[in-house]
Amino acid sequence: MRNVVLALVVAGGLLMFGCGGGGGGSDTDDGGSGQTNVQVTGRVLDSANAPVSGATVTITSTPIVATTDAIGGFMATIVPGEHLLAIAKGGVKFCEMSFVASAGSPVFFGDILPTLPYYQSGGQWVGNWVQVNFLGTDDNGNVEQWDSDSTDPEGIGFVADVSENEWVERDEYGNGCAAVYSFSVNGDRYSMRGKSTNCYFPGDFTKYTDSGRLEFQDSNIMIQWYDYPPGATNEIVAFKWKRK
Repeated sequence: MRNVVLALVVAGGLLMFGCGGGGGGSDTDDGGSGQTNVQVTGRVLDSANAPVSGATVTITSTPIVATTDAIGGFMATIVPGEHLLAIAKGGVKFCEMSFVASAGSPVFFGDILPTLPYYQSGGQWVGNWVQVNFLGTDDNGNVEQWDSDSTDPEGIGFVADVSENEWVERDEYGNGCAAVYSFSVNGDRYSMRGKSTNCYFPGDFTKYTDSGRLEFQDSNIMIQWYDYPPGATNEIVAFKWKRK
């Protein structure tokens, strides 16, 4: 998994390390105890950079509990001092970090990414992908090397928006057409079937099926290995996708 750990900047000059980064806000007074409370804000994302709504954000040593809104945002008011922030949803804790809050200095986490792999839809394949390379066979059916000339982080022509049960692939650099497939994964095996397309397709697209294996080099790189007949020539064996 992509183990993203970003610097947390706390206004007032303190620098800690955790799973979030800087922003803006305000502080409130506790009503006469002589101790100024600190406002804490942030936005919680999953490992696919999607907002996590309904997550529980717990800040000790107070403790304070907040729930993220529809876009993953939360706000809490705490006392100054050393704290531990933990984030969980559905009983699964996916982020934990320590920080220090100073009186009169709001804490801005910005976007908070998991310190443990966490995908809301249950699969690493969920997200937005750009195709960056391909692997094929030669005239004798031998698998060739990855095409070094087409290794391009900006993509080689296609993008895919993948959900738990649908794969939408678009041709960005050609005629701009799109194809929609039903999509499912069992273990590392995937299967897909054509649903609709505005691209040229010889025949009934809804009868098109495909299957293969998904391999993840990390949370940002997905290799889509196709099932293909042994000895097949001039066939695409695999596509490499990079998370957008």
